[in-house]
Amino acid sequence: MEFENNELKLTYPSFWELKEHDIDNCILILDHEHKKSRIMLLKYPEDGINLNYLKSAVETIPRSETLKIIDSRLTSIKDFDVHKFQAIDMTHEPPLKTRSIGLIHNKDAYLFDYFTFGLNNPEDSDLDEIIKSLTFK
Repeated sequence: MEFENNELKLTYPSFWELKEHDIDNCILILDHEHKKSRIMLLKYPEDGINLNYLKSAVETIPRSETLKIIDSRLTSIKDFDVHKFQAIDMTHEPPLKTRSIGLIHNKDAYLFDYFTFGLNNPEDSDLDEIIKSLTFK
């Protein structure tokens, strides 16, 4: 499946469904067909100071004390320098796992957020594949 707007284009697997929304700064929401996973793409105009700033902002966002950060690092995916973040809340059954991948393009910060219930769902790698398909216009 393909998503395209006036600034970017990406592809996503067919078992993800594009959802309507009215959330500020949200470009898209994808829900997995089994309803246990969601991907959101948020844009923060003019907030793309640098990846270290983005990393610090994501790490310091207020969150539940039961949501434990297990990974936060700068790396690359395809041609993009990104910040990858992962946290898990084991107090849920099944556990809640969150991942985010942030990147900067033309001074704008883009944050892909992945939420899922379960530690090893088959769609866990879909976010990386979606990022690899991303192109900016």
